[in-house]
Amino acid sequence: YDLRRAKQLYGDAALYTLQVGWYGREDLPRTDEATLKEARAAAEEAAARLRREGELAFFYHGPNRSMVTVGVFDSSDFDPVNRPGIESARLRDARRRHPLNLYNGAGYSYKSPGMREPKLLSSGLVLIPTR
Repeated sequence: YDLRRAKQLYGDAALYTLQVGWYGREDLPRTDEATLKEARAAAEEAAARLRREGELAFFYHGPNRSMVTVGVFDSSDFDPVNRPGIESARLRDARRRHPLNLYNGAGYSYKSPGMREPKLLSSGLVLIPTR
């Protein structure tokens, strides 16, 4: 379920995946080893649970947090250069099933300058790593 294997499994056309969660501690300037281990285990379990539910889910471990993604998308699903703002039905369906980018399994509220009310963070496309 490791996202770093996605290009190997789905080919070089696999460009994007939809980030639907991340695990870690945003309140720490540097993540300690125990916290990092816990975040990694939680992300792997979330990806496994999504797979059991029928999603093509992955985890990716970064230096300070781990993320969970669903789907593998290519330029026919999203092409910001030639078709900006247009998404395939497959990608729209994935966003419908997973509208939020969950933090440790729960909605994450944020408020940017100029916003009146906090907003829950939406899921979003991220690039599939090449290694």
